[in-house]
Amino acid sequence: MKAEEWIDPLFPSAVLVSYLNELPNSLLPPDMYDKIIGIAEISNGNSGALESVLDSLPPVNAEILKLVLEHLNRVAEYSMSEEAIGEVFGPVILRPSHENLTMMARKLNAHTKVVQLLMTLRRKVDEAEAEGDQEENDELPPVPPRPSREIVRDIEKVEWYWGEIKGYSDNDILYIVTNNK
Repeated sequence: MKAEEWIDPLFPSAVLVSYLNELPNSLLPPDMYDKIIGIAEISNGNSGALESVLDSLPPVNAEILKLVLEHLNRVAEYSMSEEAIGEVFGPVILRPSHENLTMMARKLNAHTKVVQLLMTLRRKVDEAEAEGDQEENDELPPVPPRPSREIVRDIEKVEWYWGEIKGYSDNDILYIVTNNK
């Protein structure tokens, strides 16, 4: 049996949820909780306000969040809805401080929306990067000059030859590519 036939595509996501749940703090720090939930509650699918908040994330959190969101977008593309992903990952990506954990239960819909907004934002960034890469790829690099091919009858005359050849006769023909200037 091939690996693709027995590995559930959601298995890595389940492991990721477990890992994120065991972290002492969520990827989005607790001190940003109120601001991010507020953005999700008033947002109409516009992720611009959320983007400005994410700019203040610690670099490690930002990088891990980027990788997690790339994974979640792949999962959404192949097997789960964004809403279902938000319901599963919302509470582990964004948690209030330990003293206010009861607030999280009242704001589960906002958590789902935060994950959806984050996924949308990640897709927009990825698409913009892909367009930028495409524009860079449209310009072809310069074509290098073709090396000249000449028949060298006496290898000692070749610019880069430093050795001595023994057993070389005038009847032997060597085809050597040299860099003639």
